[in-house]
Amino acid sequence: MSVDAIASVLGVTVVRRLAGGEWGAFLVTTAQGSSAVLKPLPRHELVAEDRVRQAVEFARALRADGYPIPAYLQVGVVDGQVFTLQEAIEGEVPARLRLAHVRRLIELSRRHVGLAPPDESWGEQLVAEIRPDASQTQTSIRNCGDPRVISILDEALAVGERTDPTVFRCDDIVHNDFHHANLLVRGDEVVAVFDWEGAQAGDCRADLTTLAWYLDPSRDHVEPAARALLRAEIDTIQPEVRAALAARFAISKLAFAVNARPQVLPQILRLAQTWLRPQW
Repeated sequence: MSVDAIASVLGVTVVRRLAGGEWGAFLVTTAQGSSAVLKPLPRHELVAEDRVRQAVEFARALRADGYPIPAYLQVGVVDGQVFTLQEAIEGEVPARLRLAHVRRLIELSRRHVGLAPPDESWGEQLVAEIRPDASQTQTSIRNCGDPRVISILDEALAVGERTDPTVFRCDDIVHNDFHHANLLVRGDEVVAVFDWEGAQAGDCRADLTTLAWYLDPSRDHVEPAARALLRAEIDTIQPEVRAALAARFAISKLAFAVNARPQVLPQILRLAQTWLRPQW
């Protein structure tokens, strides 16, 4: 279903598509004249209605405690397509993270701890993703034919074989896409963390490592002092946990590049070799 069709059902007017994002988000005007963000979600089990509603409840719990999250105005389904409607916040996605931003994000990530009902399967599911199997994900990476890519895959799978699922926490709120492109800032202030539709219970150390590993050292996304602070924080994570999170990130990003964005494979490979491999 088109965004215009969803907007018509909701009684909002589409102003424009917002920049960035894999799924797309749209600035809209409500019947009351206020600005909001309409986000149609892909038809996928990871963003099924019940999962999105649970994720939004996690976001609302954090927001009630003062966490900078846009208010969710509505979650629903139109002709089988899940959508969210959120408060529009004034700010900009940072072109470069400052030291003040990273300090704030580290502080915010600590507030995820212990706020979710335990999901004891989270660690088992993560480890299953980084153990050898015949999945389409691993098969597609191996079939790309690049020995450097296959070497990273095999090393990541070896991490999975030696990882104990019980080393992970299971009762944190995990954002699952916690990085610089899902923030809004004004100067040094982080005014919003958005894109919570994939949030779940698990181990929120995954969020901090996601933030760190999206900040490719070869690109100018973060001030040197901010990167150093983030790396120091990552170094406090238990080595076995850090290795497993790096392995999962490597496999998921290699699969994305091989299957959807082959033009970014050199960048992902460089990241895996220089930033992720040292973690295991």
